[in-house]
Amino acid sequence: MKYVYSVKKGFVFSYFLIYFCIASALYLYTMSFLQLKMTWLQSYQLRTEKLFLETKIIERIVYEYTEYLEEDFKENWDENEVTVTYDDMNAVIIVRGKFNFKAELVFDDICVCILEYNYLNEE
Repeated sequence: MKYVYSVKKGFVFSYFLIYFCIASALYLYTMSFLQLKMTWLQSYQLRTEKLFLETKIIERIVYEYTEYLEEDFKENWDENEVTVTYDDMNAVIIVRGKFNFKAELVFDDICVCILEYNYLNEE
């Protein structure tokens, strides 16, 4: 009788191990998927914030060119230090802080439009 009891006990333990392995695999799969999705969302958020910052800077530069102000400025926007220097129809944008980049904007006052927007170097 003892022998039959120990055989049943082994089956219960082996089934427990099988179910535990399956549950652990499902848990690890969902956690890795959620971690990957969180990485994607953070990347998307950073791109959106950078584009929003660049849009604000470009709108200000276009406004200053259309109003013929063209005065160099240095401001802090959203944890970033933005420095813009004008040289005729070229504006050099330097951003330090959360986003670090340097860009050049070429403006045409005849068509009142931006001809080029180039990143000079990613820092």
